[in-house]
Amino acid sequence: MTRAYCVVGGGISGLTAAYRLRLAVGDDATIVLFEPGDRLGGILRTERVGGRPMDLGAEAFILRRPELPALLAELGLAERQRVSAGLRPLIYSERTLHPVPAGTVAGIPSSAQSVAGLVDDATVARIAPDTAAAAGRVESASSAVVALAVPGDTPLPDCSGVLVASGEPLRSKAITLSSRKWDSGGDVQLLRLSFGRFGDDVAAASSDEQLVGWAVDDLATVFGLTVEPVDARVQRWIDAMPQYGPGHADLVARVRAGLPAALAVAGSYLDGIGVPACVGAAGRAVEALDLTVAR
Repeated sequence: MTRAYCVVGGGISGLTAAYRLRLAVGDDATIVLFEPGDRLGGILRTERVGGRPMDLGAEAFILRRPELPALLAELGLAERQRVSAGLRPLIYSERTLHPVPAGTVAGIPSSAQSVAGLVDDATVARIAPDTAAAAGRVESASSAVVALAVPGDTPLPDCSGVLVASGEPLRSKAITLSSRKWDSGGDVQLLRLSFGRFGDDVAAASSDEQLVGWAVDDLATVFGLTVEPVDARVQRWIDAMPQYGPGHADLVARVRAGLPAALAVAGSYLDGIGVPACVGAAGRAVEALDLTVAR
């Protein structure tokens, strides 16, 4: 009898799980990947802005986590990695720009919706009720990314971007100077601004025109520049940013404790935001499966 497996979700976790599963079970097994959207990749999304490719979701990964570099090497893609220009971000606080404090890492001292229509809440609750109840306690936030192409001679500062402190009179929460960050010149410069915080509905309720207008206004406030975009694109990520509250590790343990032997779960809502975290979690999920019970 041919063994059959399914992977639900075509984001980076699902794609990695399908790949690892294929390696584990061989070419004779059937593996079906379910994805309710019109594309694969999850929050990995590249579009053309100002005639140039630009990431509208995750744009980089941290090298100190080994999972993704190892996968790229395994796939023969290690030589295609790009390294940033090494510029540091700034912090916008008390209406002025400051360097990120030294001795920190990212400033820290040293969705059920994705499978709507395929696997609904009732189905998950029937298969693993305790797991479904625990997973439902993980809250999430939404965000919107405004990608802009501006003239190449726009005098943007020599930094990789700006992190906005809470309480500042800005709409955005972060600015990434993508062309500066990746040392890519040309007729246009690419940059992106992120909007939306936990508990608000900015990403879902604001129009594209509002978001682009706020982006231009915030750039004027932070950098003192009148920016005239030659192209703009808005990408919304609804309920795509898990929020890890106190006791999250215990919650994850409860999610996994009630799973049948032939069912495993992985994803950013459990194991951490970031492509390396998703790659690592997907691999561990496949390793945890009892592959002998599949039919």
